[in-house]
Amino acid sequence: MKSTVGQPRALTDAQVQEIIEWNEEMCQLRTWERQTKTMKEFAEELGVHPTTLSRFVARQLIVYVDRAADHRPGRPPILRDEIVVAMIRAWYATTLLLEAIRKRLKTQEELAEQMGVAPATIARAATSGGDYKQPSPEKRSTEFLLRRKRLARLKDRHLY
Repeated sequence: MKSTVGQPRALTDAQVQEIIEWNEEMCQLRTWERQTKTMKEFAEELGVHPTTLSRFVARQLIVYVDRAADHRPGRPPILRDEIVVAMIRAWYATTLLLEAIRKRLKTQEELAEQMGVAPATIARAATSGGDYKQPSPEKRSTEFLLRRKRLARLKDRHLY
């Protein structure tokens, strides 16, 4: 049996489960972010400067300009190939999706503030997987009664 020495638990079982689910979502998000190229990496892959890619995204994806009607003076655009444009749109859609997921998920500090505990408590609950030595606050009184009964039974049998 685990020792219960120390401060009483601050989180209920439901809160611990919420933290574990949040942690799994954050881990999945970090995995997706590592798999998605940054603008600099993607620009290098396309063989253009990151500023060129940034301006292309701002000009072509936010306000689409019909290529046949685009008669601007100057050098023709570097990124003209439809396959490259499709790759850029797919990459940009992925980055927008990741950004939306990141905004939807709370930060560790926000989650801690919502639950009324320290951010370190959230981190501890996430890393331990919710495995605590002490009972949940809502089960504490019944758990202590059961422990007292067990201890009394052991004392009656002269085993403690």
